[in-house]
Amino acid sequence: MATIPGKLSVKLYTTLLAEYLHQYSLAPEGQEQVALGEKVMELLRSSDNEYCRDHALLLCDKLKFYDGKLLLWEQAGMYEELLSWYAERGDMESLLAVCARKSQQYPRLWCSALKLLTSSTSVSAPDPQHLMTCLTNIEQKGLLPPLEVVDELANSPHITLGQVRDYLLRVVSTHSATLSTETARTQQYSQETTKMRDTIHELRTSATQFTATKCNICNNELELPSVHFLCRHSFHQHCFESYSESDSDCPVCLPENKKMLEVIKAQVLVGKDD
Repeated sequence: MATIPGKLSVKLYTTLLAEYLHQYSLAPEGQEQVALGEKVMELLRSSDNEYCRDHALLLCDKLKFYDGKLLLWEQAGMYEELLSWYAERGDMESLLAVCARKSQQYPRLWCSALKLLTSSTSVSAPDPQHLMTCLTNIEQKGLLPPLEVVDELANSPHITLGQVRDYLLRVVSTHSATLSTETARTQQYSQETTKMRDTIHELRTSATQFTATKCNICNNELELPSVHFLCRHSFHQHCFESYSESDSDCPVCLPENKKMLEVIKAQVLVGKDD
């Protein structure tokens, strides 16, 4: 392992890096070149070393030390460049490894990977396992709507229906389940709305009798002073004051009423978007 001297100036570190890279470019392939490459990588990896990263990247590229170039790209957060580099060389294993390593911080790298895997300029079909890894991560993380994914898949002249059959079946199944749930929810809200209208009509056209004998909070016998609501829930005044969020809302009905209001607001927003 190379021994790097203590903290030096940026100029000295950059000069040292340039010398290592020059020796690397002149060395014959074998142990000597490998050892020089390790010296360069150690210098680039060390957080104590201060060197001009732009100059280092230029040197690595000029002298064809690509391990250093890729490391500098990753250190600089240039992940799109990394993915494109691996894709151009057909190294999809390394491409997906970058996505997996950085997916917590940059989950949309999986979307970039899908574009590269399905590129119309690709000369061959992507490995089915690589494609499924990419699709599974996009699906699990909810990174793209299914239709956009299908559009990307359709861009590739090499991908067959059989390669993405499992994914498409999952999408259709999930969509059907969601549609069924939404349909049932719509019917439920319609029934509740009808029931609510009937209740409002009854309250407006007939007298309401408060016949409750127990407090709906503590469940003890109702005593004066008490509070009554048109929903026919009744409370001791001290229970109501302790548990209510508002003077005008029944604490029993309030949670469900809030849900209904959220649904109504969501429906209004959807209607505006449409």
